[in-house]
Amino acid sequence: MTSTDAAKVVSKAWGEERWLVHGDAPFVFKLIRLRAGMRTSLQLHREKEEANLVLEGRAELVFEPDPAGSLERRALEPGSVVHVRPGAVHRLEAVTDLVVLEVSTPEVDDVVRLSDDWGRPDGRIDAEHES
Repeated sequence: MTSTDAAKVVSKAWGEERWLVHGDAPFVFKLIRLRAGMRTSLQLHREKEEANLVLEGRAELVFEPDPAGSLERRALEPGSVVHVRPGAVHRLEAVTDLVVLEVSTPEVDDVVRLSDDWGRPDGRIDAEHES
């Protein structure tokens, strides 16, 4: 064991992220909460790769199965796993309150927002990290 730090809480317009492992680790481990009716950015990552496990709630995954293809939707429920590779366009839409575990490579600021309900720019949003 090398650390017993408290989780870092990152406030989001749609809910919050609790960063359980981050910093110098070769991976990032997050607990993500989305409020019912909210959605993440339609986004992609150039380098970051992530896997998500739905713990609680229901959601719709919006994704582009082929580059330059049309967006598709897939229902997610507890136990659903989503593997997002670099370059994959994706978004989560919470049907109910949603709790997801995410494990990813450490490129946490690698976010290209294609569409965002709050008009946020690409990359890290410093104000979200102030809590």
